[in-house]
Amino acid sequence: MDKHLLLKEVCMIPCQPGAGFDNISEMKLIKIYVLRDPVSLEVRYVGQTGQTLLNRLKGHIADSKRRPDNPKAQWINSVKTYGQNLLIELLEEAVIEREDFWIQKYRDEGSRLFNIIKGGTCGPIGLKKTHCPQGHPYDEANTSIDKYGKRGCRECTRKASRENQRVRRAQMKTSGLTCRGRSLERVFCRAGKHSWIDENIFVYPNGIKTCRLCKTEKEKENLPSRRQRYATDPEYRERVKAAARKSMSKHAQKQN
Repeated sequence: MDKHLLLKEVCMIPCQPGAGFDNISEMKLIKIYVLRDPVSLEVRYVGQTGQTLLNRLKGHIADSKRRPDNPKAQWINSVKTYGQNLLIELLEEAVIEREDFWIQKYRDEGSRLFNIIKGGTCGPIGLKKTHCPQGHPYDEANTSIDKYGKRGCRECTRKASRENQRVRRAQMKTSGLTCRGRSLERVFCRAGKHSWIDENIFVYPNGIKTCRLCKTEKEKENLPSRRQRYATDPEYRERVKAAARKSMSKHAQKQN
């Protein structure tokens, strides 16, 4: 574990079912956590996540490297500079609107939080909305909920899937691929110049396939430089001779 990480789960308090849900099992619980100063133990940040606390803490450290000018990032980097361990504590596992409660609670107690916004930007947000941004209703048939409790629009998902398929087909046409059912059949080589047929396919010993004509053209282009290297580099000359002897021995064994 990173020397700057210290995971400390202090408590797990299941809250009451969220508004709009009759049963808490209808949604995945979101972890409400705090980041504490390792010296004063003062709460400096309140957050919520659907990840493990360790992964979320690593995310905070990664964000502090990408955006070092952020006040929270400056605090995290200062803690790391002095060799201290960041403290992350699990407050509770909640369903909805619990991050706001804890932010307000710690601010009322005088904690100097780095939270810029009010809270509630992770997991099940926007539950008061009745339609998605594209205007589709959030009804029982058109609403999906992922493992983190975030709602999604099924119709938008289907439209995005169809658009991805259209783009994929266009890419296959330009790259010389045709789709037959679920299998892909190549028509041309990757360069798009030669037919992808058995007579034109060269298979390397490791199983990788390439265009035989493209390979020949590339070897012809590299031939002058290889000849010059063969004449000036003794080690390269010995490797070429050893490869030639090995190839000749394999050919002789096949004939026998």
